[in-house]
Amino acid sequence: MSLPADSHVHSQFSWDTGGPALAAGRMEATCARAVRIGLPALFFTEHLDLDPDWWTAPEDMEDHAKPLVGDDGLVRTPAFDVEGYLAEVERCRALFPGLRIGTGLEVGQPHRHLAGAAPWLGLDRFDRVLGSLHTIPDGDVRCEPNTAFRRHVPGEVVRAYLAEIPAMVASDAPFAVVTHLDYALRYWPEEGVGPVDPREFEEEFRVALRALAASGRALELNTRRLWPWLVDWWRQEGGRAVSLGSDAHEPARLAHGLPEAAAMAEAFGFLPAADPAELWRRREPLAVATPPRDEVHDEEETTGGREPEGMPGDDPSRDEATALTERRLAALLAQRYPRDTAGSDRGMGFGLELVRAAGIDTVEGLAAALDGVDGLAVRRHMDTATEVTRVRRLDDELLARFGEDYIVATAGIGRGEHREEQLRARHERLRDQVVATADYRLLGEDSPPRLRGTTMPAARVVREVAHLLAERDGASRALFDGVVSRSGGLDHAARARPVALDAEEPLWVATQIAPREAERLAVQLLERYGEGLVLMRAGERIHPPR
Repeated sequence: MSLPADSHVHSQFSWDTGGPALAAGRMEATCARAVRIGLPALFFTEHLDLDPDWWTAPEDMEDHAKPLVGDDGLVRTPAFDVEGYLAEVERCRALFPGLRIGTGLEVGQPHRHLAGAAPWLGLDRFDRVLGSLHTIPDGDVRCEPNTAFRRHVPGEVVRAYLAEIPAMVASDAPFAVVTHLDYALRYWPEEGVGPVDPREFEEEFRVALRALAASGRALELNTRRLWPWLVDWWRQEGGRAVSLGSDAHEPARLAHGLPEAAAMAEAFGFLPAADPAELWRRREPLAVATPPRDEVHDEEETTGGREPEGMPGDDPSRDEATALTERRLAALLAQRYPRDTAGSDRGMGFGLELVRAAGIDTVEGLAAALDGVDGLAVRRHMDTATEVTRVRRLDDELLARFGEDYIVATAGIGRGEHREEQLRARHERLRDQVVATADYRLLGEDSPPRLRGTTMPAARVVREVAHLLAERDGASRALFDGVVSRSGGLDHAARARPVALDAEEPLWVATQIAPREAERLAVQLLERYGEGLVLMRAGERIHPPR
Protein backbone atom coordinates (compact mmCIF):
# COMPACT_ATOMS: atom_id res chain seq x y z
CA MET A 1 0.00 0.00 0.00
CA SER A 2 1.09 3.63 -0.47
CA LEU A 3 2.05 5.50 2.68
CA PRO A 4 -0.36 8.03 4.19
CA ALA A 5 0.76 11.46 5.29
CA ASP A 6 2.68 11.76 8.55
CA SER A 7 0.77 14.49 10.37
CA HIS A 8 2.95 14.80 13.49
CA VAL A 9 6.65 15.46 12.91
CA HIS A 10 9.23 17.60 14.75
CA SER A 11 12.40 19.33 13.61
CA GLN A 12 15.13 21.54 15.10
CA PHE A 13 12.44 24.12 15.85
CA SER A 14 11.00 21.95 18.64
CA TRP A 15 12.85 22.57 21.87
CA ASP A 16 12.88 18.88 22.88
CA THR A 17 14.98 17.89 19.83
CA GLY A 18 17.82 19.97 21.25
CA GLY A 19 16.98 23.01 19.14
CA PRO A 20 19.14 24.50 16.37
CA ALA A 21 22.30 24.00 18.43
CA LEU A 22 21.99 20.20 18.50
CA ALA A 23 19.54 19.41 15.69
CA ALA A 24 20.57 21.79 12.91
CA GLY A 25 19.44 20.63 9.48
CA ARG A 26 16.89 18.17 10.84
CA MET A 27 13.96 19.51 8.85
CA GLU A 28 15.86 19.10 5.59
CA ALA A 29 17.12 15.64 6.56
CA THR A 30 13.57 14.59 7.44
CA CYS A 31 12.26 15.81 4.09
CA ALA A 32 15.01 13.95 2.27
CA ARG A 33 14.03 10.74 4.03
CA ALA A 34 10.36 11.36 3.21
CA VAL A 35 11.22 11.50 -0.49
CA ARG A 36 13.35 8.34 -0.27
CA ILE A 37 10.61 6.26 1.35
CA GLY A 38 7.76 7.60 -0.79
CA LEU A 39 5.91 9.60 1.85
CA PRO A 40 3.44 11.88 0.02
CA ALA A 41 3.10 14.55 2.71
CA LEU A 42 4.12 15.53 6.22
CA PHE A 43 3.39 18.26 8.74
CA PHE A 44 6.11 19.79 10.90
CA THR A 45 4.12 20.36 14.09
CA GLU A 46 6.57 22.09 16.40
CA HIS A 47 6.18 22.26 20.15
CA LEU A 48 4.64 25.32 21.73
CA ASP A 49 4.71 24.88 25.52
CA LEU A 50 3.80 27.97 27.50
CA ASP A 51 3.08 26.61 30.99
CA PRO A 52 4.75 28.93 33.54
CA ASP A 53 4.14 26.41 36.31
CA TRP A 54 5.53 23.19 34.82
CA TRP A 55 7.55 21.53 37.57
CA THR A 56 9.83 18.54 37.12
CA ALA A 57 12.82 16.75 38.56
CA PRO A 58 16.03 16.82 36.47
CA GLU A 59 16.00 13.03 36.16
CA ASP A 60 12.70 13.26 34.30
CA MET A 61 14.29 15.30 31.48
CA GLU A 62 16.63 14.17 28.72
CA ASP A 63 20.22 15.33 29.12
CA HIS A 64 20.01 18.09 26.53
CA ALA A 65 16.90 19.50 28.25
CA LYS A 66 18.20 19.44 31.84
CA PRO A 67 19.55 23.03 31.58
CA LEU A 68 15.94 24.18 31.05
CA VAL A 69 15.08 23.20 34.64
CA GLY A 70 15.61 26.02 37.13
CA ASP A 71 16.67 25.76 40.75
CA ASP A 72 13.00 25.96 41.67
CA GLY A 73 12.25 22.89 39.52
CA LEU A 74 10.22 24.90 36.98
CA VAL A 75 10.83 24.28 33.27
CA ARG A 76 11.47 27.30 31.07
CA THR A 77 11.37 26.36 27.40
CA PRO A 78 12.94 28.67 24.80
CA ALA A 79 10.70 30.90 22.71
CA PHE A 80 9.46 29.40 19.47
CA ASP A 81 11.20 31.00 16.47
CA VAL A 82 8.14 31.48 14.28
CA GLU A 83 9.79 33.39 11.47
CA GLY A 84 12.85 31.15 11.33
CA TYR A 85 10.59 28.08 11.23
CA LEU A 86 8.43 29.41 8.39
CA ALA A 87 11.49 30.43 6.40
CA GLU A 88 12.98 26.93 6.75
CA VAL A 89 9.70 25.36 5.61
CA GLU A 90 9.77 27.49 2.47
CA ARG A 91 13.40 26.56 1.83
CA CYS A 92 12.56 22.84 2.11
CA ARG A 93 9.54 23.23 -0.14
CA ALA A 94 11.85 24.64 -2.80
CA LEU A 95 14.37 21.81 -2.28
CA PHE A 96 11.70 19.07 -2.41
CA PRO A 97 8.97 20.29 -4.79
CA GLY A 98 7.34 16.85 -5.07
CA LEU A 99 6.79 16.57 -1.30
CA ARG A 100 3.78 18.15 0.37
CA ILE A 101 5.16 19.99 3.43
CA GLY A 102 2.57 21.35 5.84
CA THR A 103 3.15 23.84 8.62
CA GLY A 104 1.89 23.13 12.10
CA LEU A 105 2.09 23.44 15.84
CA GLU A 106 1.70 21.03 18.72
CA VAL A 107 0.34 23.21 21.50
CA GLY A 108 0.60 21.93 25.04
CA GLN A 109 -2.47 22.65 27.15
CA PRO A 110 -4.12 24.80 24.44
CA HIS A 111 -7.11 25.55 26.65
CA ARG A 112 -4.80 27.39 29.05
CA HIS A 113 -2.55 29.37 26.73
CA LEU A 114 -3.36 29.33 23.03
CA ALA A 115 -5.79 32.24 23.01
CA GLY A 116 -3.16 34.55 24.47
CA ALA A 117 -0.47 33.33 22.08
CA ALA A 118 -2.59 33.46 18.93
CA PRO A 119 -2.00 37.16 18.07
CA TRP A 120 1.80 36.98 17.95
CA LEU A 121 1.84 33.52 16.37
CA GLY A 122 -0.41 34.35 13.45
CA LEU A 123 -2.28 31.05 13.51
CA ASP A 124 -3.60 31.55 10.00
CA ARG A 125 -0.07 30.78 8.78
CA PHE A 126 -0.26 27.19 10.06
CA ASP A 127 -1.90 24.35 8.16
CA ARG A 128 -2.48 22.06 11.14
CA VAL A 129 -2.68 22.88 14.86
CA LEU A 130 -2.55 19.96 17.28
CA GLY A 131 -3.70 20.15 20.87
CA SER A 132 -1.84 18.08 23.47
CA LEU A 133 -2.21 17.56 27.18
CA HIS A 134 1.31 17.15 28.51
CA THR A 135 0.93 18.28 32.11
CA ILE A 136 -1.66 17.80 34.86
CA PRO A 137 -2.25 19.67 38.14
CA ASP A 138 -0.17 18.67 41.15
CA GLY A 139 -0.88 21.05 43.98
CA ASP A 140 0.25 24.57 43.03
CA VAL A 141 2.20 23.37 40.01
CA ARG A 142 1.74 21.10 37.02
CA CYS A 143 3.84 18.13 36.05
CA GLU A 144 4.11 15.54 33.31
CA PRO A 145 2.83 12.01 33.94
CA ASN A 146 6.34 10.57 34.25
CA THR A 147 6.92 12.86 37.22
CA ALA A 148 3.43 12.32 38.64
CA PHE A 149 3.81 8.53 38.60
CA ARG A 150 6.70 8.81 41.07
CA ARG A 151 4.62 10.96 43.42
CA HIS A 152 1.12 9.44 43.22
CA VAL A 153 -0.80 6.18 42.81
CA PRO A 154 -0.59 5.23 39.11
CA GLY A 155 -4.33 4.88 38.60
CA GLU A 156 -4.92 8.35 40.06
CA VAL A 157 -2.46 9.85 37.58
CA VAL A 158 -4.23 8.31 34.57
CA ARG A 159 -7.64 9.41 35.84
CA ALA A 160 -6.42 12.95 36.53
CA TYR A 161 -5.02 13.12 33.01
CA LEU A 162 -8.21 11.94 31.33
CA ALA A 163 -10.38 14.13 33.58
CA GLU A 164 -8.83 17.28 32.06
CA ILE A 165 -9.51 16.32 28.43
CA PRO A 166 -13.19 17.43 28.42
CA ALA A 167 -12.19 20.91 29.62
CA MET A 168 -9.47 21.10 26.98
CA VAL A 169 -11.75 20.18 24.08
CA ALA A 170 -14.62 22.34 25.37
CA SER A 171 -12.44 25.44 24.99
CA ASP A 172 -12.54 27.79 22.01
CA ALA A 173 -8.83 27.27 21.34
CA PRO A 174 -8.36 26.79 17.57
CA PHE A 175 -6.84 23.32 17.35
CA ALA A 176 -8.17 20.58 15.07
CA VAL A 177 -6.65 17.38 16.45
CA VAL A 178 -6.04 15.96 19.93
CA THR A 179 -2.76 14.08 20.03
CA HIS A 180 -1.73 10.99 21.98
CA LEU A 181 -4.75 10.68 24.26
CA ASP A 182 -2.89 7.75 25.81
CA TYR A 183 0.02 10.02 26.83
CA ALA A 184 -0.20 9.05 30.49
CA LEU A 185 -0.02 5.36 29.60
CA ARG A 186 3.23 6.01 27.73
CA TYR A 187 4.96 6.37 31.11
CA TRP A 188 2.99 3.74 33.04
CA PRO A 189 5.36 2.26 35.72
CA GLU A 190 5.17 -1.30 34.44
CA GLU A 191 8.27 -2.47 36.31
CA GLY A 192 6.68 -1.59 39.62
CA VAL A 193 2.99 -2.43 39.12
CA GLY A 194 2.84 -4.65 36.03
CA PRO A 195 1.32 -4.01 32.58
CA VAL A 196 -1.51 -1.53 32.30
CA ASP A 197 -5.00 -2.90 31.72
CA PRO A 198 -6.88 -0.21 29.77
CA ARG A 199 -10.21 -1.71 30.83
CA GLU A 200 -9.53 -0.32 34.31
CA PHE A 201 -9.89 3.15 32.79
CA GLU A 202 -12.50 2.42 30.12
CA GLU A 203 -15.16 4.74 31.49
CA GLU A 204 -12.68 7.61 31.87
CA PHE A 205 -11.40 7.12 28.33
CA ARG A 206 -14.95 6.97 26.99
CA VAL A 207 -15.93 10.20 28.74
CA ALA A 208 -12.89 11.92 27.24
CA LEU A 209 -13.57 10.49 23.79
CA ARG A 210 -17.23 11.45 23.95
CA ALA A 211 -16.31 15.04 24.76
CA LEU A 212 -13.74 15.07 21.97
CA ALA A 213 -16.29 13.74 19.48
CA ALA A 214 -18.81 16.37 20.57
CA SER A 215 -16.23 19.11 19.91
CA GLY A 216 -15.94 18.04 16.28
CA ARG A 217 -12.18 17.57 16.49
CA ALA A 218 -10.17 14.57 15.33
CA LEU A 219 -8.28 11.98 17.35
CA GLU A 220 -4.66 11.30 16.52
CA LEU A 221 -3.48 7.72 16.11
CA ASN A 222 -0.01 8.24 17.52
CA THR A 223 2.15 5.42 16.24
CA ARG A 224 4.50 5.37 19.19
CA ARG A 225 1.94 2.98 20.63
CA LEU A 226 -1.08 1.77 18.69
CA TRP A 227 -4.06 0.57 20.70
CA PRO A 228 -6.96 -1.08 18.79
CA TRP A 229 -9.28 -0.58 21.74
CA LEU A 230 -8.74 3.19 21.61
CA VAL A 231 -9.82 3.41 17.95
CA ASP A 232 -12.78 1.14 18.65
CA TRP A 233 -13.93 3.23 21.61
CA TRP A 234 -13.46 6.40 19.55
CA ARG A 235 -15.72 4.98 16.86
CA GLN A 236 -18.31 3.85 19.40
CA GLU A 237 -18.37 7.25 21.10
CA GLY A 238 -19.14 9.06 17.87
CA GLY A 239 -15.68 9.99 16.60
CA ARG A 240 -15.78 11.13 12.98
CA ALA A 241 -12.12 11.60 12.02
CA VAL A 242 -8.58 10.49 12.81
CA SER A 243 -5.12 11.80 12.05
CA LEU A 244 -2.08 9.54 11.67
CA GLY A 245 1.21 10.70 13.16
CA SER A 246 4.56 9.17 14.09
CA ASP A 247 5.52 11.97 16.52
CA ALA A 248 9.01 11.64 15.01
CA HIS A 249 11.71 13.81 16.57
CA GLU A 250 14.47 12.55 14.29
CA PRO A 251 14.48 11.55 10.60
CA ALA A 252 14.89 7.83 11.25
CA ARG A 253 11.53 7.71 13.06
CA LEU A 254 9.59 9.40 10.26
CA ALA A 255 6.54 7.35 9.17
CA HIS A 256 7.25 4.71 11.82
CA GLY A 257 4.11 2.59 12.28
CA LEU A 258 2.07 4.43 9.64
CA PRO A 259 1.15 1.29 7.62
CA GLU A 260 -0.11 -0.37 10.80
CA ALA A 261 -2.01 2.77 11.80
CA ALA A 262 -3.60 3.02 8.37
CA ALA A 263 -4.70 -0.63 8.49
CA MET A 264 -6.15 -0.12 11.97
CA ALA A 265 -8.02 3.02 10.93
CA GLU A 266 -9.53 1.27 7.92
CA ALA A 267 -10.51 -1.73 10.04
CA PHE A 268 -12.66 0.55 12.17
CA GLY A 269 -14.23 2.39 9.24
CA PHE A 270 -11.99 5.47 8.89
CA LEU A 271 -10.93 6.01 5.29
CA PRO A 272 -8.48 8.39 3.60
CA ALA A 273 -9.50 11.30 1.43
CA ALA A 274 -8.28 11.78 -2.11
CA ASP A 275 -5.89 14.40 -0.74
CA PRO A 276 -3.34 12.52 1.43
CA ALA A 277 -2.89 15.57 3.66
CA GLU A 278 -6.54 15.53 4.76
CA LEU A 279 -7.91 13.81 7.86
CA TRP A 280 -9.21 10.24 7.61
CA ARG A 281 -12.98 10.21 8.09
CA ARG A 282 -15.76 7.75 8.62
CA ARG A 283 -17.48 7.60 5.27
CA GLU A 284 -21.11 8.10 6.17
CA PRO A 285 -23.23 10.49 4.13
CA LEU A 286 -25.28 13.21 5.72
CA ALA A 287 -28.41 12.22 7.60
CA VAL A 288 -31.74 12.80 5.94
CA ALA A 289 -34.74 14.53 7.41
CA THR A 290 -36.81 13.06 10.23
CA PRO A 291 -40.46 12.13 9.63
CA PRO A 292 -43.35 12.61 12.05
CA ARG A 293 -42.99 10.56 15.23
CA ASP A 294 -46.33 8.82 14.89
CA GLU A 295 -45.38 7.21 11.58
CA VAL A 296 -44.70 3.48 11.72
CA HIS A 297 -41.02 2.68 11.24
CA ASP A 298 -38.87 -0.35 10.67
CA GLU A 299 -36.44 0.12 13.52
CA GLU A 300 -34.43 -3.07 13.32
CA GLU A 301 -30.88 -2.73 14.48
CA THR A 302 -29.76 -5.30 11.98
CA THR A 303 -31.93 -7.53 9.84
CA GLY A 304 -35.15 -8.49 11.55
CA GLY A 305 -36.74 -11.83 10.81
CA ARG A 306 -35.24 -15.28 11.15
CA GLU A 307 -32.09 -16.94 10.03
CA PRO A 308 -32.16 -18.00 6.38
CA GLU A 309 -31.68 -21.64 5.71
CA GLY A 310 -28.46 -22.91 4.23
CA MET A 311 -26.17 -20.14 5.53
CA PRO A 312 -24.44 -21.60 8.59
CA GLY A 313 -21.89 -19.37 10.25
CA ASP A 314 -23.15 -16.21 8.56
CA ASP A 315 -25.28 -14.62 11.26
CA PRO A 316 -25.43 -10.95 10.23
CA SER A 317 -26.65 -9.86 13.67
CA ARG A 318 -23.63 -10.94 15.66
CA ASP A 319 -21.86 -8.22 17.64
CA GLU A 320 -18.26 -8.41 16.39
CA ALA A 321 -17.29 -6.58 13.20
CA THR A 322 -17.76 -8.87 10.19
CA ALA A 323 -16.39 -7.99 6.77
CA LEU A 324 -19.06 -7.87 4.09
CA THR A 325 -18.84 -10.49 1.36
CA GLU A 326 -21.35 -11.43 -1.31
CA ARG A 327 -22.32 -14.48 0.75
CA ARG A 328 -22.88 -12.50 3.93
CA LEU A 329 -24.74 -9.79 2.07
CA ALA A 330 -27.02 -12.46 0.60
CA ALA A 331 -27.69 -13.80 4.11
CA LEU A 332 -28.54 -10.37 5.46
CA LEU A 333 -30.83 -9.54 2.55
CA ALA A 334 -32.60 -12.90 2.84
CA GLN A 335 -33.45 -12.02 6.42
CA ARG A 336 -34.48 -8.45 5.70
CA TYR A 337 -36.41 -9.07 2.48
CA PRO A 338 -37.70 -12.67 2.67
CA ARG A 339 -40.62 -11.98 0.30
CA ASP A 340 -38.44 -10.78 -2.57
CA THR A 341 -36.45 -12.86 -5.04
CA ALA A 342 -32.79 -13.64 -4.39
CA GLY A 343 -31.59 -12.56 -7.82
CA SER A 344 -28.40 -13.66 -9.55
CA ASP A 345 -24.82 -13.88 -8.30
CA ARG A 346 -23.98 -10.96 -10.55
CA GLY A 347 -26.78 -8.99 -8.97
CA MET A 348 -25.38 -9.69 -5.51
CA GLY A 349 -21.99 -8.47 -6.71
CA PHE A 350 -23.71 -5.27 -7.87
CA GLY A 351 -25.28 -4.95 -4.41
CA LEU A 352 -21.90 -5.28 -2.74
CA GLU A 353 -20.53 -2.53 -5.01
CA LEU A 354 -23.39 -0.25 -3.96
CA VAL A 355 -22.80 -0.86 -0.28
CA ARG A 356 -19.06 -0.27 -0.54
CA ALA A 357 -19.57 2.89 -2.57
CA ALA A 358 -21.67 4.15 0.32
CA GLY A 359 -18.62 3.75 2.56
CA ILE A 360 -19.81 0.56 4.29
CA ASP A 361 -17.64 -2.54 4.49
CA THR A 362 -18.98 -4.57 7.41
CA VAL A 363 -22.21 -6.41 8.13
CA GLU A 364 -22.66 -4.30 11.26
CA GLY A 365 -22.09 -1.09 9.32
CA LEU A 366 -24.78 -1.98 6.82
CA ALA A 367 -27.16 -2.98 9.60
CA ALA A 368 -26.56 0.37 11.31
CA ALA A 369 -27.09 2.26 8.05
CA LEU A 370 -30.45 0.59 7.54
CA ASP A 371 -31.42 1.06 11.17
CA GLY A 372 -34.36 3.44 11.28
CA VAL A 373 -35.39 3.07 7.62
CA ASP A 374 -39.03 2.10 7.42
CA GLY A 375 -38.81 -0.86 5.07
CA LEU A 376 -42.55 -1.20 4.68
CA ALA A 377 -42.92 2.49 3.84
CA VAL A 378 -40.16 2.21 1.24
CA ARG A 379 -41.95 -0.79 -0.24
CA ARG A 380 -45.23 1.11 -0.25
CA HIS A 381 -43.75 4.16 -1.98
CA MET A 382 -41.66 2.20 -4.49
CA ASP A 383 -43.76 -0.87 -5.26
CA THR A 384 -44.40 -1.67 -8.89
CA ALA A 385 -46.38 -4.30 -10.73
CA THR A 386 -43.19 -6.21 -11.51
CA GLU A 387 -41.28 -8.49 -9.19
CA VAL A 388 -38.07 -7.00 -7.78
CA THR A 389 -34.96 -8.52 -6.26
CA ARG A 390 -33.57 -8.12 -2.77
CA VAL A 391 -30.73 -6.01 -4.14
CA ARG A 392 -33.28 -3.58 -5.58
CA ARG A 393 -34.93 -3.34 -2.15
CA LEU A 394 -31.52 -2.66 -0.65
CA ASP A 395 -30.85 -0.01 -3.29
CA ASP A 396 -34.13 1.71 -2.43
CA GLU A 397 -33.49 1.68 1.31
CA LEU A 398 -29.94 3.01 0.95
CA LEU A 399 -31.32 5.73 -1.31
CA ALA A 400 -33.90 6.60 1.33
CA ARG A 401 -31.24 6.64 4.04
CA PHE A 402 -28.52 8.66 2.30
CA GLY A 403 -30.27 10.61 -0.44
CA GLU A 404 -28.14 12.87 -2.63
CA ASP A 405 -24.85 11.50 -1.30
CA TYR A 406 -25.89 8.00 -2.35
CA ILE A 407 -26.87 9.21 -5.81
CA VAL A 408 -23.45 10.81 -6.31
CA ALA A 409 -21.57 7.80 -4.92
CA THR A 410 -23.39 5.14 -6.94
CA ALA A 411 -24.56 6.83 -10.15
CA GLY A 412 -21.72 5.29 -12.15
CA ILE A 413 -22.10 1.72 -10.88
CA GLY A 414 -23.59 -0.93 -13.12
CA ARG A 415 -24.34 -1.00 -16.83
CA GLY A 416 -27.36 1.26 -16.89
CA GLU A 417 -26.72 4.53 -18.73
CA HIS A 418 -29.58 6.29 -16.95
CA ARG A 419 -29.00 5.19 -13.36
CA GLU A 420 -28.48 8.71 -12.01
CA GLU A 421 -31.67 9.94 -13.66
CA GLN A 422 -33.59 6.95 -12.30
CA LEU A 423 -32.17 7.41 -8.81
CA ARG A 424 -33.24 11.03 -8.73
CA ALA A 425 -36.76 10.13 -9.81
CA ARG A 426 -36.97 7.43 -7.12
CA HIS A 427 -35.52 9.80 -4.54
CA GLU A 428 -38.34 12.27 -5.18
CA ARG A 429 -40.81 9.55 -4.19
CA LEU A 430 -38.92 8.73 -0.99
CA ARG A 431 -37.72 12.11 0.19
CA ASP A 432 -38.63 12.89 3.84
CA GLN A 433 -40.95 9.89 4.01
CA VAL A 434 -39.25 6.85 5.45
CA VAL A 435 -36.43 7.57 7.89
CA ALA A 436 -36.85 7.17 11.63
CA THR A 437 -34.97 8.84 14.45
CA ALA A 438 -32.47 7.00 16.61
CA ASP A 439 -32.17 9.44 19.48
CA TYR A 440 -32.77 7.30 22.58
CA ARG A 441 -30.05 6.34 25.07
CA LEU A 442 -30.21 3.75 27.83
CA LEU A 443 -28.14 4.88 30.79
CA GLY A 444 -27.82 3.95 34.46
CA GLU A 445 -25.64 1.61 36.48
CA ASP A 446 -27.24 -1.49 34.94
CA SER A 447 -26.75 -0.33 31.35
CA PRO A 448 -24.17 -2.69 29.80
CA PRO A 449 -20.87 -1.28 28.51
CA ARG A 450 -21.75 -2.08 24.89
CA LEU A 451 -24.58 0.49 25.07
CA ARG A 452 -22.52 3.35 26.51
CA GLY A 453 -22.72 6.33 24.20
CA THR A 454 -25.04 4.45 21.82
CA THR A 455 -28.13 6.15 20.42
CA MET A 456 -30.90 3.89 19.19
CA PRO A 457 -34.50 3.85 17.96
CA ALA A 458 -37.28 3.25 20.46
CA ALA A 459 -37.89 -0.30 19.20
CA ARG A 460 -34.34 -1.25 20.02
CA VAL A 461 -34.84 0.13 23.54
CA VAL A 462 -37.72 -2.33 23.88
CA ARG A 463 -35.45 -5.17 22.78
CA GLU A 464 -32.58 -4.19 25.06
CA VAL A 465 -34.73 -3.72 28.16
CA ALA A 466 -36.60 -6.97 27.49
CA HIS A 467 -33.24 -8.72 27.24
CA LEU A 468 -31.93 -7.26 30.52
CA LEU A 469 -35.20 -7.97 32.32
CA ALA A 470 -35.34 -11.57 31.09
CA GLU A 471 -31.73 -12.25 32.08
CA ARG A 472 -32.30 -10.90 35.59
CA ASP A 473 -35.83 -12.05 36.41
CA GLY A 474 -36.61 -14.74 33.85
CA ALA A 475 -38.18 -14.59 30.40
CA SER A 476 -41.77 -14.56 31.69
CA ARG A 477 -41.25 -11.09 33.19
CA ALA A 478 -40.41 -9.63 29.79
CA LEU A 479 -43.36 -11.00 27.76
CA PHE A 480 -45.75 -8.60 25.98
CA ASP A 481 -48.59 -9.72 23.73
CA GLY A 482 -47.72 -9.12 20.11
CA VAL A 483 -44.29 -7.68 20.94
CA VAL A 484 -42.22 -10.05 23.10
CA SER A 485 -42.80 -13.79 22.83
CA ARG A 486 -41.14 -17.07 23.76
CA SER A 487 -42.50 -19.07 20.88
CA GLY A 488 -41.55 -16.90 17.95
CA GLY A 489 -45.19 -16.83 16.89
CA LEU A 490 -45.41 -13.08 16.40
CA ASP A 491 -47.06 -11.72 13.28
CA HIS A 492 -44.75 -11.70 10.27
CA ALA A 493 -45.22 -7.93 9.86
CA ALA A 494 -43.64 -7.42 13.29
CA ARG A 495 -40.31 -8.65 11.89
CA ALA A 496 -39.46 -10.44 15.11
CA ARG A 497 -35.83 -10.94 16.00
CA PRO A 498 -34.45 -13.57 18.40
CA VAL A 499 -32.67 -12.37 21.53
CA ALA A 500 -30.40 -15.03 23.03
CA LEU A 501 -30.62 -15.70 26.77
CA ASP A 502 -27.95 -17.41 28.84
CA ALA A 503 -30.13 -20.00 30.57
CA GLU A 504 -33.36 -20.19 28.51
CA GLU A 505 -34.64 -20.43 24.98
CA PRO A 506 -34.40 -17.11 23.14
CA LEU A 507 -37.02 -14.42 23.30
CA TRP A 508 -38.57 -13.16 20.07
CA VAL A 509 -38.97 -9.38 20.03
CA ALA A 510 -40.78 -7.32 17.41
CA THR A 511 -38.64 -4.73 15.64
CA GLN A 512 -41.33 -2.92 13.67
CA ILE A 513 -43.20 -0.77 16.17
CA ALA A 514 -44.46 2.79 15.85
CA PRO A 515 -42.06 5.07 17.78
CA ARG A 516 -44.65 6.36 20.25
CA GLU A 517 -45.89 2.86 20.92
CA ALA A 518 -42.32 1.61 21.28
CA GLU A 519 -41.52 4.34 23.79
CA ARG A 520 -44.65 3.46 25.79
CA LEU A 521 -43.69 -0.22 25.81
CA ALA A 522 -40.12 0.61 26.79
CA VAL A 523 -41.36 2.63 29.76
CA GLN A 524 -43.62 -0.24 30.87
CA LEU A 525 -40.69 -2.65 30.71
CA LEU A 526 -38.54 -0.20 32.64
CA GLU A 527 -41.24 0.03 35.32
CA ARG A 528 -41.05 -3.74 35.66
CA TYR A 529 -37.27 -3.54 35.83
CA GLY A 530 -37.15 -0.96 38.63
CA GLU A 531 -34.02 1.00 39.54
CA GLY A 532 -30.78 0.79 37.59
CA LEU A 533 -31.80 1.98 34.10
CA VAL A 534 -32.54 5.49 32.81
CA LEU A 535 -34.14 6.22 29.43
CA MET A 536 -33.19 9.47 27.66
CA ARG A 537 -34.62 10.90 24.44
CA ALA A 538 -32.61 13.64 22.72
CA GLY A 539 -31.15 14.65 26.08
CA GLU A 540 -34.53 14.61 27.87
CA ARG A 541 -35.09 12.15 30.69
CA ILE A 542 -38.10 9.95 29.88
CA HIS A 543 -37.94 7.37 32.67
CA PRO A 544 -37.82 7.37 35.60
CA PRO A 545 -39.27 10.85 35.97
CA ARG A 546 -37.19 13.23 38.04
